[in-house]
Amino acid sequence: MEEIPNKSNAFCWSSVGRVIFSKTTQFTYDADSNKLSGFRDARGNDVLYAYDSCGNLTSIIYEDGTQDKYFYDANGWLVNEIC
Repeated sequence: MEEIPNKSNAFCWSSVGRVIFSKTTQFTYDADSNKLSGFRDARGNDVLYAYDSCGNLTSIIYEDGTQDKYFYDANGWLVNEIC
């Protein structure tokens, strides 16, 4: 754990330099893609991230079941989002 000056948070990094825990938020990463797969805040609320086979973020799923969705064209450009 490392205290960040002038902040009330403490962070812990993995051996590959990713933040995996703070006093307020715990992060999880996909073992295959190394992308952020979700986090749990200090209140225990989970937020999950989903990606397509190209690694594009396709949805964010919140604790209450609501979702933000993202759509891409064949070139990987974001073409629509529903939030």
